[in-house]
Amino acid sequence: MISVHHFRPLRPAALLAALAFSATMNLAQAAGFSLPQAAAEEPAFLAALGVPAQTPLRYQDEDGRDLPREAFYQRLKAAEGKLSVAISKSTQGVALQLQPPGRRPDTARFKVSAGDAVPGFSLRSLDQAALSPDTLKGRYTLMSFYFAGCAPCVAEVPVLNGLQARMPELRLAAVTFDDEATSRRFVQDHGLRWPVYPQAKPFLQSLGVNSFPAFALLSPEGKVVSIGPLHELQRSEKPVELLQRWVQEQIARDAGKT
Repeated sequence: MISVHHFRPLRPAALLAALAFSATMNLAQAAGFSLPQAAAEEPAFLAALGVPAQTPLRYQDEDGRDLPREAFYQRLKAAEGKLSVAISKSTQGVALQLQPPGRRPDTARFKVSAGDAVPGFSLRSLDQAALSPDTLKGRYTLMSFYFAGCAPCVAEVPVLNGLQARMPELRLAAVTFDDEATSRRFVQDHGLRWPVYPQAKPFLQSLGVNSFPAFALLSPEGKVVSIGPLHELQRSEKPVELLQRWVQEQIARDAGKT
């Protein structure tokens, strides 16, 4: 989920790095970004966030109730900077929700949590390698959930590649609802070195993944160790090291239960 809150201005390069883990961030004062005050300003704002044109959009008040587009922007303008906007992406489109001061936007509402068995699934990578609950056995598996039109997911690629080099013992899987052709272009354009499993919409729905990018760490027994966006990584100057430490801490905690 990409959310908009207040924080110090960032240079464009720093902003791109922060977007890699942008579960909660403010773009209102960032260089080159400002919250739209009218519907006419919306296309440029969404384009800057990597939201493709023609993406289905929903507009919501502070309690999640749907609003007409014009009413949404009228309320945002009338608030004179006292409201922010939480932007959540899913396979169904993008939702823009008004946020009062001090509210942290809801995290992704997954259908599974730590300790749950992974729902049955059968995926095949771009290299035709099979992935299923049976193939999870014996090793910890880290899944990264992404899609090609997600700017934070693109910015995350160097971090994923860096983790692969640091933790070769870990099984890695980049899972997306994109089709095979789109997934191959993503790998070619951005250099992702993880095995990519396309056309995984049913699996993502079974987990309840509705926010990107996100991670799931799975145990050798096929259970969920942890799932969700990694909020604490969004402003790190060393995201690879932080991601590695998070994985190691989760594994150590899980191993201590047995």
